[in-house]
Amino acid sequence: MDIFCNTCQKIIGRVPDEKLPPNRRMRVTCPQCANAIFVERQIAEPSIPEPPVTFPAASAPYGAPAQTDAAPGRSSSGASQPAKSRFRLWQAFYLAFFSGDFYQDVCEYWRGKAYTFLAVLVLLTSLPTALALQKDFKTFISGNASTVIAKIPDMRLDNGELTVNIEQPYLIEDDDTGELIAIIDTTGQYTSLDDTDAHILVTQKNVHIRKSNAEIRTYSMQVLGDRIINQEVLRSWVDTASAWVGVGLVPAMVVGSFLVSIIGALFFGAIGLIMAMALRVNLPYSALVSVAIMARTPPTLLETLQILLGTRLLFWGILSFLITIGLLFYAIRSKAADKK
Repeated sequence: MDIFCNTCQKIIGRVPDEKLPPNRRMRVTCPQCANAIFVERQIAEPSIPEPPVTFPAASAPYGAPAQTDAAPGRSSSGASQPAKSRFRLWQAFYLAFFSGDFYQDVCEYWRGKAYTFLAVLVLLTSLPTALALQKDFKTFISGNASTVIAKIPDMRLDNGELTVNIEQPYLIEDDDTGELIAIIDTTGQYTSLDDTDAHILVTQKNVHIRKSNAEIRTYSMQVLGDRIINQEVLRSWVDTASAWVGVGLVPAMVVGSFLVSIIGALFFGAIGLIMAMALRVNLPYSALVSVAIMARTPPTLLETLQILLGTRLLFWGILSFLITIGLLFYAIRSKAADKK
């Protein structure tokens, strides 16, 4: 059965006949003009006499809501009427930019659905970021790392001990800045990075790496086994690391971005609660968090577009915040207008 408003000529929805209780009048309010519409499915029951129809003692004005004993969303028999969203998940990607009807629907039906949408959104928007970071890493590898690798001599590992047939200590410096990058010394003259400004020290059995001014880590070369280490081997190691950086970044960025997005939705949901109180709209916090997720969708998509284009708008952080607040206010105001 199609439910049609005679006042604003809007089709409200379609309800299967079997979902309507037989021979019972139901009241439906038009979301566009708030007109009261009465729906009834009549079924003849010749074997059972129809109960007498009773009307209120005082008739209500035409178009006014009828007084019934049934609670909203329930029939007089007590059976719950099905509540279903009018919009699909994929439609949120563009309706979140402008649709008041969509935000009203989110307030009513998108409690758990909003989090599913957020997971999909985060997954799609994290991929371009991960790929961009992988590209930057490869650029660094092809530039700085290649320069360093070209200066590394052939080395041999036997039983975890390094052998290098060159004059030592062997210093590797940056050609442009003269900065000391690494030292190779199996003679024992250098045993730690404490006495040098180098970032890497390779001794007979260990590799020392300076993580920061306050942290130096030491790794044993015994785990590498017996092998020959030359420039070709080092390049293959760097290429492998470069390929796996993108793979490892995707799950890490998805999980991290999802958690950050949840925290952001909780924050903007709290702001929405203040807006709802100011507009005198009774909305639960869970509904406002769902609305906040949708209000964050346009800035998230626009930020991803900037990453793909390799550009960045001035004051984008402030602009993103204002877009979210504006859409949040628009959604709550649309819900307030729907209740009038």
